[in-house]
Amino acid sequence: MAPPGALGSVRLSAHAAQRLLHRGIRLTNEDLSTIGAAVDLAARKGARETLVIRGPLALVVGVPSRTIITALETDGDGTNVFTQIDSVVMLPGTATSPATGLDPVGEAPIAAERLMRRNTKEIVS
Repeated sequence: MAPPGALGSVRLSAHAAQRLLHRGIRLTNEDLSTIGAAVDLAARKGARETLVIRGPLALVVGVPSRTIITALETDGDGTNVFTQIDSVVMLPGTATSPATGLDPVGEAPIAAERLMRRNTKEIVS
């Protein structure tokens, strides 16, 4: 991963790391790079707290600190409410999880620039 504060880099809070570990969700370096690109996009729009959604994975990220604050996996059966966010970045793909059985390693790699130009949908309030 890039040095702290570098364009595209993100870090995990202790809470987020624990949530991911407890749920058996593995984020690859490519996942972190893609999430970092989403945070870059949110930062350019002036966001401070953004919700990054990638498949069933939802991450609340502190944009100025580039820190993943919390993580949860949505299963489609429950209702989730996110408060105190000012933006949402929706990404294609998914993180690896035993619950979903989906693995991004088998998916074609997507460069961060291409992702931001073509595949990222943004909703900024």
